[in-house]
Amino acid sequence: HHLAHLVDLLCTPTAPWLIALAGIGGIGKTALADAVVRQAILRDHFDDVGWVTAKQQVFGGQHGLRGVHQPALSADALIRALINQLLPTMPLTPSMTLAELQAQLCAHLNQRPHLIVVDNLETLTDLETLIDTLRDLANPTKFLLTSRTSLFHETDVYHYPVPELTQAWTLSLVRQEAQTRNLPDLRHASDSDLQPLVETVGGNPLAIRLVVGQCHLYALDVILENLRAARDQTMEQFYTYIYRQAWDALDETARRVLLVM
Repeated sequence: HHLAHLVDLLCTPTAPWLIALAGIGGIGKTALADAVVRQAILRDHFDDVGWVTAKQQVFGGQHGLRGVHQPALSADALIRALINQLLPTMPLTPSMTLAELQAQLCAHLNQRPHLIVVDNLETLTDLETLIDTLRDLANPTKFLLTSRTSLFHETDVYHYPVPELTQAWTLSLVRQEAQTRNLPDLRHASDSDLQPLVETVGGNPLAIRLVVGQCHLYALDVILENLRAARDQTMEQFYTYIYRQAWDALDETARRVLLVM
């Protein structure tokens, strides 16, 4: 019903022009946006589709991941990315100003409705940097944003909180992942046997997938006992805890291969 509601909202030729999918990390914002776009394309309502991602981290070789301490996506970067996607034959010269580029893109987006996803707008700084640009480019074009940050304070943004999976869907995902990873015992476990997993991990899809993956290495009761110690931490810390367990299970050669990858 989330998918159907959002597709209808996007394909209605009236406001809202800016729709934000909000929720904690791993809840499925990007996956939902992807599914929404694919369904919206079938409606044949939009002239074209664009997708731009704001990266919050960069990988620095042996130093690992480090945060980006400025807006991950500037207005200039957004406009240039959309021009490359939607107007690939438009000549760009180094002398063109941001205002000129924005005017060109705005004129194109105002002619026919487009659907544009801006993914991973994770901080308030990112939103405040882009919001005026998005408003200028919108109507009849619609923007679908994904963010961990609540956008309630922006009155013209349609805020759509992405909830956790229900218990029934969580159990279904556990069994689907168990089938995909060839874990027959987990796949055929009863609801009561899987209930501790649901209670410990919750209905967060990414966390569920990571925990099921660890069942290749550890017994489920061992995994859950370890996770209970981390359950009251933030979701980011919870992920770090899960990934640390996976890292600790690798030998030195496997760790080096993973870092190189």
